[in-house]
Formats: sequence, structure tokens, C-alpha cells
Amino acid sequence: MPTSSPMTRADILRAVIPGSALPLWVPLLTPYRPDERDVDVARLHRHMQVVRAHTPLWMIAGSTGDGWDMDDRQFAQVLAASTDDHVAELQGRVLFALLGETTDAVLSRLHALHGALGTSATAPFQDNLQRCIDRGVVGICVAPPIGEDVDQLTIAHHVEEIGRHARMPIALYEIPQITGNRIASETFQALIAAHEEIILFKDSSGEDRLAGEASMLDSPVMVRGFESAYAPSLRAGGGDYDGLLLASANVFGQELVAIVRATLSGKLDAAARHGVALEQRVAACFDAVGGVPVGNAFANAMRVLDHVMAHGNRVGEVQPPTLFDGTKIDPAVVDVVATVLDRSGLRPETGYLDV
Repeated sequence: MPTSSPMTRADILRAVIPGSALPLWVPLLTPYRPDERDVDVARLHRHMQVVRAHTPLWMIAGSTGDGWDMDDRQFAQVLAASTDDHVAELQGRVLFALLGETTDAVLSRLHALHGALGTSATAPFQDNLQRCIDRGVVGICVAPPIGEDVDQLTIAHHVEEIGRHARMPIALYEIPQITGNRIASETFQALIAAHEEIILFKDSSGEDRLAGEASMLDSPVMVRGFESAYAPSLRAGGGDYDGLLLASANVFGQELVAIVRATLSGKLDAAARHGVALEQRVAACFDAVGGVPVGNAFANAMRVLDHVMAHGNRVGEVQPPTLFDGTKIDPAVVDVVATVLDRSGLRPETGYLDV
């Protein structure tokens, strides 16, 4: 299928991503109101303010934001919260993850996004693009459908069918831990060659196959979503990625900014040392939430970390964080994560919600 964009990939990228922005993206958490299954909009907006201090590049409803797990009602709530005037005032740039088991499930969420943005499945690409620019929207992020038996033809059809109805910039998302399948190199190369609107590729597999094989001069922006080798994975550090899109940026944005800046300025040893320390801290938090039976480790670990940072030394006096299904994290898990922060001297005495 021919590209739905009359523009080049480079032109689209310049239009939706600020050239001055550091190559650090954060897949925002989705907070929920205690004892309910509703998105806590006020809490989400406060979290956005905190994250904005480090990066304006955000993914909404990604894996860390429970995009695979939330129901359509919750997706509509987070969609409304992420397209209101509060977000515009923060001048964030938002990439909406449309995650679903099937093409039809993703198209349902795309229909909701069109309604929220005032875009259309039949409008010219440039009209939708201008609407996205006006609303601070980068585009949509799409992963393959779920299933170990999903073949490459199905993956390609899935991406193209969504793109045909989206008519806006697209990011591809490799996360075999959830989908159970992988985008083959041939499929990836064919998609990006045919579709200028594919402007970004996120790989959370930790395998780094496609980044190493993306030899095209006009390839999408390549961002890594695996919590390891932060500095060495960047091109400036000898790797194959243009940037990072990490769950840990929800909480450790300041440290990741320092690592990225050090890497870009050639201070590779310092960046690597700092990165190893952060990796170990993040891994300890992933281990702490390993027994949580609901959700995924990306979301659960960052939710608990953010909860501790939000309440500081008062964390034991407030309810533990609520998950998308209305259940709560065990307070013992919160205690373990708080201890991880204490070992590094990072738990604030007063959390950001109490300032």
C-alpha cells in the first residue's frame, strides 16, 4: 500500500518533535483513584508537571501506563485527561499508544482518539498532522497483535490497516514479552520503506535486533525501551539508538537526563557508571514487585516508586497505590521499594504531593 503521507519522514519529524528536546521519552504512569477503577485525573496532571521538569516527550497508555490492561472506559478517561488545556499549558508532546490484542481493538481506540483530537480517518494526512501539532500530539504508537502464531503478513497488515485509518504519524513498538511475537527485519524494512509516516521505532525487547539492522539513511528515530545499558545503547555511546523511552523516566528523569547529556558530550565513562548504578536500583524495584499478580513489572515498579516519591516519609500513612483493576499494592512491597530509595538517599522527606 502506498504511503498515506505526502511528506517526507524528516519533515514530519521536524513538525512534531522539538529539535531542542533531549532524546528522552517517558511512558507516563496511569494513576487510579483509591478504591475505584477510575483514572485519577488530578494525580495524572500533577505527575505530568513533575515529569515535565525533565522531558516534554511523553507516551500515554503505553505498557507502563497499563495500555494493554485498561478497559475502554479507562482509556477514554486517560485520553480526555491527556488532551485537555492542562496538558497544553505544560507544552508536552504526546505519543498515544493504541495497544490491543487485535486490529479491531486498536481501531476502536483510534476512533476514540480521532474524536478527542478532532482528526479523522478520511481527512488528508496534512490536515490531521496540523491538528496534531496544534494539540501537542506526536502521533500514535502501534505494536503487533498478540499471539505467538501471528505471522509477518498479519503484522504488516495490522500496521498498514491502522495507518490507513489513522492518517497521522506512527511509531512501531516491539515488545515480544507481551505480544509473543517479533517483527522480522524484512517486515520492518518494508514498512518503513513504504510509509514515510512511520517516524519512530521503540524496542523494549532488550534484543536490539532491528536497531542494528536499520541501515537506511532515512530510518525512523530509534528509541530503546529496555532498562539496561542506557549510555552504551545510544549512538553517541557506540550503540544503535537515537534515544531512550524508559519506564524509569517516570521517577529517575533527572538521572537519565544527566546520563544522556554526559553521553552526548563524550563523557562516556561517567555516563556508564551512573547508568550501572541506576540499572541496579531499577532491577531491585522490579524484583520487589515480582510477586504482584496483576499488571506488569514496568507499571508496578514505577507506580510504587512514584508513590514513595510523592509522599516521602509519610508513605506509611497513606493508602498504597491502586492498580487498574481496583486492587492495591501490598504495603510490604511499598516498604521494600522505599528501602531501595533510602539506600541511595533518594527518598524525599517531603513528597511532591505535599509541597
